[in-house]
Amino acid sequence: YGWICYTSWNSSYLALLLSCEIPTWMLPNELRTYSSAEKVYDEVFGVMFKKSSSWRKLELCRFNNTMVTVPVRVRTSNKSISDEQRSIYKDYLTNQSEYRDKLKSKMLEYYHLFYDEFIEWVDLPEELDKDQVNKDNVLNIVEFTELFVDETAHLAWFCQSSTENSGLAFEWIDGEVKWNTLSGFMYRK
Repeated sequence: YGWICYTSWNSSYLALLLSCEIPTWMLPNELRTYSSAEKVYDEVFGVMFKKSSSWRKLELCRFNNTMVTVPVRVRTSNKSISDEQRSIYKDYLTNQSEYRDKLKSKMLEYYHLFYDEFIEWVDLPEELDKDQVNKDNVLNIVEFTELFVDETAHLAWFCQSSTENSGLAFEWIDGEVKWNTLSGFMYRK
């Protein structure tokens, strides 16, 4: 059992499962099918649901004082989450404020580099003008869609961007943030 709630931040619905040991956020259809869904409790990730070749859960995050609901997805080639995937996610959680600060710096660098493409495709508000944008408002230029951990334990925030058809990936590597296109991240060697 649980609650299905309306979320004012993205005009959709979200479910909170209350009948398990740890209350868990999920999509409403996952709450409805909870008893038959393949799921696992992981000591680092919490309650995860199987979807295709990945385990997933929802997380509530705050970007620029706006609450967003994003999936956390862990892709596995076998059926279990690896110790390496747990380790990178734990490192991310431990260093989340540092990661966010470096993400803002990398996003600002990216924005200045591709500013001409942004203004060609998007009607930018005045505060996102090249001379006005800063680390505090630069995250408003993209929509973060998921936090992803691949089979090789690389963690990245995926986001939609008007400059890249496939989107962008901001990867956490050895305490640094690096950006890539989403397709470049997914198909790297």
